[in-house]
Amino acid sequence: SDRLAALTPTADPASSPLLCGTWDIVWTTESELLALTKRGLLGLPCTAAYQAIARTREGGAGPWAYSLDNAIEFDGGFLRVGST
Repeated sequence: SDRLAALTPTADPASSPLLCGTWDIVWTTESELLALTKRGLLGLPCTAAYQAIARTREGGAGPWAYSLDNAIEFDGGFLRVGST
């Protein structure tokens, strides 16, 4: 909300390098993610769920390009979905 945005000390948080990193998913309303973390996949229990956000520049110059990977780890495997 606007009230929450006004509290951040970061001028443009969506473009900040502080956004980049690997973030544990501790809360979500995403139904597919909730199902996989609760029930597992093919009998394998979920051991971790996280998002990895990165930014790069083509040739070291120009506008930033962002990528986002959602990952769910299971005992013995993982499921990863990426986007740019």
